[in-house]
Amino acid sequence: MITGKRMKEIYMAMTAICEEVSMLLNSINDQLVELGYAANGTGVMWDRSNSWHGPRFWMPYFQQKIWIGSQRRNEGVGVNILFDYADFNNQYPAITCAYLKAENEGLFHKCDPLFDAGWSDESDYREDVNIKLYHNIDDGVEMWYYFLPLETVSGEEKVLQYIVEPLHQLFQSQGNNTAKIKSLGDVVKTVEEIVEGC
Repeated sequence: MITGKRMKEIYMAMTAICEEVSMLLNSINDQLVELGYAANGTGVMWDRSNSWHGPRFWMPYFQQKIWIGSQRRNEGVGVNILFDYADFNNQYPAITCAYLKAENEGLFHKCDPLFDAGWSDESDYREDVNIKLYHNIDDGVEMWYYFLPLETVSGEEKVLQYIVEPLHQLFQSQGNNTAKIKSLGDVVKTVEEIVEGC
């Protein structure tokens, strides 16, 4: 087992990561609320473990938030921040940024389709290889989404450029206008690139 001092350092680093992600989610929230979206509750995790049998699920391995449009309550935009999930084999933390259209707004609560988006070969297909935009329908939720390395979104300006503006454009066009995402170029990653670590 690692020493007590090193254990404390790791714990403090974990705390700092959680605080940084909270600031990121607050920044996304503030900018989207200004555009007329409403946060779908305050929770960002579910299916956590408090059992000594499930230590991997003590950790905040993901964070998810969805914002609903004011006029179209079954549509929204969301982010899923994935730190680590063994089944997905991601080599670094990544953000799934999505425009979502659901059969009903209740499907946005604990949205497993957003968590799983892009990681299953059977259910997903790439809409346009040139812009790394994915599209699929899963459990009554249709999504158009793209991936960003978590480290690229530092500061309000990057949040606006990489997350808020592209998602707002997708929402307004119901997934049809992808020019903003295309303009992001190599910042946007494929699942393959996240798994390979590039």
